[in-house]
Amino acid sequence: MMDELDIKDTAGHGTHVCTSICGNGLQNGDIRVRGVALGATLMVQFIAQFSKDPNKGAIEVPMDLSLHLFSNPYSLGYRIHIWDAKTGQLGYKGQAWDIDKFLIEHQDFVVLVAVGNTADKTKSKSNHIGAAGSAFNCITVGATGTTRPNDDYSFGSEVDAKPMTRINDTAKFSSRGTTKPGRDINGSEYDGRIKPDVVALGVAILSAAPRAMVKDSRNRVKYRRSGDNDWTFMSGTSISTPLGAGCVAFLREALQEHGKRYPSAALVKALLVNGAVNFSEQLGLGLGYDYDQGFERVDIDSLISMVKLSSFIDGGKLFEDTQFDVAPLRKVTEEERQWSSSPIPVPAGRNRLTVTLTSPDRPAQSGLMQNDINLIILSGEAERHGNMSKSSGFDHITNLALNNVKKIIWENVPGDTFKIVVSIWTNIDVKAPTSFGVWDIRPLARL
Repeated sequence: MMDELDIKDTAGHGTHVCTSICGNGLQNGDIRVRGVALGATLMVQFIAQFSKDPNKGAIEVPMDLSLHLFSNPYSLGYRIHIWDAKTGQLGYKGQAWDIDKFLIEHQDFVVLVAVGNTADKTKSKSNHIGAAGSAFNCITVGATGTTRPNDDYSFGSEVDAKPMTRINDTAKFSSRGTTKPGRDINGSEYDGRIKPDVVALGVAILSAAPRAMVKDSRNRVKYRRSGDNDWTFMSGTSISTPLGAGCVAFLREALQEHGKRYPSAALVKALLVNGAVNFSEQLGLGLGYDYDQGFERVDIDSLISMVKLSSFIDGGKLFEDTQFDVAPLRKVTEEERQWSSSPIPVPAGRNRLTVTLTSPDRPAQSGLMQNDINLIILSGEAERHGNMSKSSGFDHITNLALNNVKKIIWENVPGDTFKIVVSIWTNIDVKAPTSFGVWDIRPLARL
């Protein structure tokens, strides 16, 4: 969509994003800077329209994302897509519909969407997330700070400068959840869904600068100079999203090396959420999510650890039939409506059980989930449900009907063993809904 005779990146944003994924170079001649997925293959799509002023430009969003953004990369073998364009605070509209439609029809395609940078630009403290970021099946990514000195937005270059937004803090600009509330077919208002899904580092991130980016450009000045014109700092959720995408690429490679050649997008999302580092105490210790960081910060070490332990399942047998694959669930017979694990031993002493279920869903004009698939853990005489609050107990409508990501964090499981159960509660398409579960026992650690 760009003028084919002039594809120079004068703003620097696209180059910064690409390098964060798979770049490799030296800053000031001796500091190695590498992307997360160094060996990844990259395809670039241009949807920017720049004016003669290098500091001004606009994004032209295609009318049909499936046709104009997703189909070509998928046909060429790409399985991870980043949607970094600004989407605003619209509700569940055309962009979300397009994403969900494509992903339900291509269930090995992962789409990561930047949550947006509106938190410090609105009086509302919540419900910022809409349009593409509100899609059921994408991975919506927010931003946290870093260990690098910063003033909440820019690199802190002063002597003894410290990070004002730390690595566990939500970035001030990162749009907060939930998704915007909507109305069902009867006109009744329903609550928004849990978004973002995860967060990644997004404040004062160093990455490559294009040669076409002038030395006094707005972005160089805004985020402070790096001391090397080939590199520049930037902040934003569109800066955190490529770091999340690099982790996804790394995760898919690890799965393939351990025998899961064709992982579904829902399995990838479940692993990403299950391995996230939890710092939330806003909604009750151990709940597993909040509306600032979603299901918390991506942690690549946890992801690889789970893959090495083979502690996951991929429901549906969509692309292969391995030791990790189980049959799809159908609301036909009682046996087909439910999957249950064998009893899993609980280690002696203090422990923490973390389980996540994700399930793809079809687009809906109302913005409500079409299928409702439940996650339950049974141990001894006790049980836990996905997204269950310690204080409020189990609320089916709030915790299940609106969300297709369910997470359980259970400290000191009471029994000697536990079982994971995935079951259909309600379902519009009775033929082949697909469920995905992940489990992991880890030593108890402070949330």
